[in-house]
Amino acid sequence: MDYKTIYANAQIISKNPINREDEKSRSCYFYTINNIVRLIGWQRRKYSHAQAEFYKKHLLHGGAKAPKELKIKKRYAFLLPFDIAAFAAFDAGAMKKEQIALAADHICKTQNLDEGECALIQRSFKAAAGDDEAWNAILECEAMAWCLKYLRYVRDNIYFIRKKPYNILITATMSAGKSTLINSIVGKNISLARNMACTSKMHVIVSKPFEDGVSSEYDNEIHLDAAKDTLLDDNEQNLTTRITVGTYFKGMLGGERIVLLDSPGVNFSENKEHLKISDQMIRSGKYQMLIYVLNSTQLGTTDEEEHLKFVAKNIGRKNILFVMNKADQLISDDEDIFEVIERQKKFLISKGFRSPVVCPFSARAAFLAKKSMSESLSRTEQREFDNYYDKFIQTNLSQYYEKKLLCGEIKKPRNEAERLLKNSGMTYLEKIIKDIKNGGKPNVTALR
Repeated sequence: MDYKTIYANAQIISKNPINREDEKSRSCYFYTINNIVRLIGWQRRKYSHAQAEFYKKHLLHGGAKAPKELKIKKRYAFLLPFDIAAFAAFDAGAMKKEQIALAADHICKTQNLDEGECALIQRSFKAAAGDDEAWNAILECEAMAWCLKYLRYVRDNIYFIRKKPYNILITATMSAGKSTLINSIVGKNISLARNMACTSKMHVIVSKPFEDGVSSEYDNEIHLDAAKDTLLDDNEQNLTTRITVGTYFKGMLGGERIVLLDSPGVNFSENKEHLKISDQMIRSGKYQMLIYVLNSTQLGTTDEEEHLKFVAKNIGRKNILFVMNKADQLISDDEDIFEVIERQKKFLISKGFRSPVVCPFSARAAFLAKKSMSESLSRTEQREFDNYYDKFIQTNLSQYYEKKLLCGEIKKPRNEAERLLKNSGMTYLEKIIKDIKNGGKPNVTALR
């Protein structure tokens, strides 16, 4: 299965009603699944093994041995097919008919199900493989009415991962704030902000359909519940050129099937390997949009000029957005930020871009705003938040986005966090991305 599909898979066990049962019931449920996975031979797969460890940690908190008698409440038997399919990441191709038949037969025999109940088990496996007719029958089945909310999560997950992903390549020279931009889009600290190009890996960040409470990562090893240190450290044993992360994107892009392709930061005078990988990614054309991150405090450097020339020459007919990061540092009494934006547009035109779309933005301000909506900020972060809030109140970026970029009005913010998201440019940037992804026709950069 394609990695962009595997890591779009949300962990459905977090939504399963079995979580409301006592430890013995959860233990019986886990070991029933585990035994069936072993029976059909899936335990040898790396992903299935990682799922087993995740389920054990989630349901049993890592402990509890298998009960002598694996007897679960009958109604939970009809949820087993969905969790078993999750061990194959809902890959219909991997779910071989003979293996599913063996699993279904085992459930029917061990749970003493009658003919009608066995038919429901078969139908549940078909639904888990993405069969529309089976899903319609399952959702209308009286015996499944007690867990409809959970089943809708499962269905949404399955159909989400089968959508064609919208790939966004992000490129920049070093120190532009590319990693902070990614963290602000995701709303989580999953990418290490570096002042130098430390890694020659391509980071792939895959969106999930809904919040499951975890971020998954493959970096030589599979971590379905990756800790912060794991996400921010690169595994030296990973000999490939890719690190993959799956997580839910908080904000306006939540629930959109998006893959962010993060290329190494470009520096022409240092590591040539980083430049080579970035150039290969741009030439590949395996993306629908390119976001070029500009550092507002270092516009027009030699590295910038060279990289822009390369992009203009090799981008083809792709949607291009220029994100002018660290826009807060342009807010002063000495210079008008909108004049700086116009000068930057002229500079980009001179490098081969017609009508460049330039989005002034502060990734750090946006990240803090999103973080404050789900957890408390530290004292230092709160001071940063307040400083950004005061700065962006002074400058009306909304007018620029709504009149110059024709973004349309954004709904009135309900609190300070939403107001900072809007004033820092985050809300407008997300809206532009979403509109383009879903077939809208806003102004986009073109090549002359």
